[in-house]
Amino acid sequence: MKNLTPGYWFSGGVVRDSGEYVDMSAQKCNGQLQRVVGGYDFSRKNLTHVDEEVIYMNCWFIKQWGHFLIDMTGRLWYAAKRKDLRIAYASSWELSGNYLEFLELAGISADRLIRVDKPTSFKAVIVPESSIYPGEYFTQEYKDMFDIVVANSGASLTGDNKIYCSRAHFRNAQLWEDGEKYIEQVFSENGYTSVYMEEMTLSEQIAALNSSREIAMMLGTLAHNLLFLRNEAAEVTIINKYCGGNGHQLLINQLSGASVTYVDAYVAPMPVGIGFGPYILRITEQFRNYCRDKGLKISDALEKSSSVKLKLGTKIWYYAKWIRNSILNNRNIFYLGTFQWGKALRRMREVTVGNKFYREIRKLYLSQQSGE
Repeated sequence: MKNLTPGYWFSGGVVRDSGEYVDMSAQKCNGQLQRVVGGYDFSRKNLTHVDEEVIYMNCWFIKQWGHFLIDMTGRLWYAAKRKDLRIAYASSWELSGNYLEFLELAGISADRLIRVDKPTSFKAVIVPESSIYPGEYFTQEYKDMFDIVVANSGASLTGDNKIYCSRAHFRNAQLWEDGEKYIEQVFSENGYTSVYMEEMTLSEQIAALNSSREIAMMLGTLAHNLLFLRNEAAEVTIINKYCGGNGHQLLINQLSGASVTYVDAYVAPMPVGIGFGPYILRITEQFRNYCRDKGLKISDALEKSSSVKLKLGTKIWYYAKWIRNSILNNRNIFYLGTFQWGKALRRMREVTVGNKFYREIRKLYLSQQSGE
């Protein structure tokens, strides 16, 4: 697996003896930068060989729970059927913790795994078709796998709890988000219990979700955990922290069968996208209307402290983070080293600020990287 290439994140996958890339081994998605696509040059003289037939799992290209669930697990449906074969995956990290627990709950034992961290040849490599095309479709095999995981976790599929899935203990959230405490406090004052998913085992997470009839969570990886929700009585609130949706989440909601309500609770001085940040959360008019419709009370003190009118310190924090993340980061779309600002400014005048603006800038960047 090689680093960033124009148009996608990494090069990697499976090639034939002839050197021809196996297109089915690519990890693609709809509506976002492609994950892992295409072969790269390597030395056959230094190639490691394993005299064994294996199933190709995927490249674990980023150590992040949401990407693991969406981008890494699509071929495991076949591994569950062929228990006589071991499973090869390309990664710089060993599967462990909740990642490994997911496989075990899916009926795949750890001793079947082979981690590949350098070009390696095998006696034969089976590349199953992926059971999910993120942002486009999932198959019955993909849903069946999560059904099995939930069943093997032993979680009860009924319950009357009300939970708020908090990011307050998550370090990245503390670095790139401001104001979730106001949203969390509203739910807390209305009888919701805060839970911290990153501090729980996967089985505990599944139990918490399925024993609740009211679930509130931020858009992102937290909401991807709805893949494990099978409590048909549950009502879910997903809180938007930026302008724009997440096509992956729409598929996840469909798979879970959950009743989902989206509510905007963000202040966005500049356009940001999925995973980029920074994000500012406040009790917005939309969130206030949501609370009124749902019968949730907002205290006067909380209303006052969570004003959408930003303080100077918050503005300084926000713009410093935005410059760091959107201009000085060479993996993002505004990188000074490659971006042609004249073209960018002309394009800015032609589009509206917000999600359309972001898509246009991204499109221009990718066209420049590819030389079009």
